[in-house]
Amino acid sequence: MFRNKLVPLAAALAWVAPVMGAEWLTDMEAARQKAAAEHKAVLASFTGSDWCGACKYLHRELLATPAFEAYAADKFVLLEIDCPHGNSMSEEQKKVNNALAAAYHVRAFPTVLVLNAQGEAAGGFLGSGYKLPEARAVLDAGLGLLAELQQAKALQGQARVDALVALLDKVPEDVRGCAVGIEDAIIAADPEDRHGIARRRAVARQRAEISTRRAGIRHTDPKDMLAMVQEYQATVMPENRPAVLELKFSALVLMADSKEELEQVKATLMADLEPLRGNSDAETLRRNIESSMKNPDFILAQVRQIRARRQEEARAAGK
Repeated sequence: MFRNKLVPLAAALAWVAPVMGAEWLTDMEAARQKAAAEHKAVLASFTGSDWCGACKYLHRELLATPAFEAYAADKFVLLEIDCPHGNSMSEEQKKVNNALAAAYHVRAFPTVLVLNAQGEAAGGFLGSGYKLPEARAVLDAGLGLLAELQQAKALQGQARVDALVALLDKVPEDVRGCAVGIEDAIIAADPEDRHGIARRRAVARQRAEISTRRAGIRHTDPKDMLAMVQEYQATVMPENRPAVLELKFSALVLMADSKEELEQVKATLMADLEPLRGNSDAETLRRNIESSMKNPDFILAQVRQIRARRQEEARAAGK
């Protein structure tokens, strides 16, 4: 799936991180080649070594322990995909690792995935709260799903599609979005998207885009927020409309000067949310709006503080 597309470094350039005597590769292609040669799976740990406390905890309490190493020795080639914030890694390697995290739709750290030698994920877990017995159960289940994936890909026609869809449903929910290879196979075999996998991927892609773009907008700049809302007005998918409306709510609140205007903001957003009844994200936003509007004086005080801070920053910048 990912062969030679995202990892330009040759396998021979992979370096090995010494972790309690275990061999942890840091190059995806090298790990896949080794897994193929040794008839093993790849255990890929996506981590942030210099900023993610949960990653450090998982490494210390599980992945770097002799007991885990003994368990993994005959099952996995160990691979660390580190995405640090500091300068402990070359910019080239950072780009490679960040691209891998994006390719596998890794949204939070730590994420541990079970991959086959083709780089296809079919199991794993998210977070640091796993002791060895729980981790073994989850990872062994991932190995079983890899075997099922091989069997499913040997089928043809609708039987192949059905088997792949059933397999995807068995992947743990917290890492199901990382099973990109299984999704690719379903989409290729189901061009009419009868199972909705292609649409689900499109929704997730747009949601990530909205989140990334929103992070790039100054939280206190309502004009930029509304410009983004307007841009997505005609193109946002229904499943993602609550995310855009949340941005609209924030922008309008920041522009309000009175309780009456806040009431108008509430009325506007409630009208926008009405067609989305039944959407869980829309219902959450509705509840949040109703809760926050119970104290309009507090909201207006916050808005004034934000405006004062913006003015001070503008003066400091000489604008």
